[in-house]
Parts: sequence; structure tokens; C-alpha cells
Amino acid sequence: ASAVRSDEAALLVGDTGTGKTTVVQHIGHLLGREVLVYNFNEQSESTELIGGFRPVDVTMHLMSELMAAFTAVFEKTFSRRKNAKLLERARSDFVARRWPSLLQVLGGIVDKSLQNLADPLAQSTKGVKATQLIAEWQQVQELHSKASAVG
Repeated sequence: ASAVRSDEAALLVGDTGTGKTTVVQHIGHLLGREVLVYNFNEQSESTELIGGFRPVDVTMHLMSELMAAFTAVFEKTFSRRKNAKLLERARSDFVARRWPSLLQVLGGIVDKSLQNLADPLAQSTKGVKATQLIAEWQQVQELHSKASAVG
């Protein structure tokens, strides 16, 4: 009762099944207050309550970012249907985490795309779209360089 009056948290300790949680939930219901219940035991650690650090797979993060950017600009530039085998190979390498193979495939496509879009004929046919696509392919190229340094 004093914890409720003081608007303070309370730690209830006792044997399992004695009604600690039920009593607190009932008081919360009577007062119209939200009750947060955390069940701890001897093996509980502070990270369960306040959080903690966990390892991050930097390579996977970079490769995911690269694949997303690549796929988006690829579909703006080329026919997905005509290039289904190529896209499936890239997807398969990504899923299997075959980073060297994936980087080789994507690197070749990025370089060829930038070469083709830099061609004066392509620029005259695509106009403003060519300039935008070049910028997007250059972003993919930068991601490719970062991913190559890690993967």
C-alpha cells in the first residue's frame, strides 16, 4: 500500500503460487492503473530488464543494404523477366551467404550499367532518366565498395 501511495515500484518476493501477482493486478485494476509484471528467478540477469549488447553481423547488414539498393535500381534499368536467371543467381548467392560470388556478380553488373548509361546514345535516348539512373548506380557502386572491404 505504501508503494502505491508513494507512486514507487515494488519488489514482491515469496514462494510460487502464493498470489503476489494476482494481488498486485487486482490493486491495479481497482485503481485503474497499468500493472507491469516482471517474473524473475535466481538465474535472472540485469540485461533482461535493462537490455544489453548483442553482436551484430556487419557483413550481413551491408550485403542486405547492397542487395536492396541493387535490386531497386536494376528493376528501373532492365527487364526483370529477361534477367530472371541473373537475379536468381544473385539472390541465391545472397541467401547462401556466398559473398565473394555475390560481389563478383553485382560488381560486373554495376560496372556495365554505368558504362552503358555513360554512352552518349543512351543519354540521348533516356535523357533525364539516364542522369538519375547513373546517380543511383553510383550509390550501389559505393555500397559495393564498402561491402567488398568487409566481405
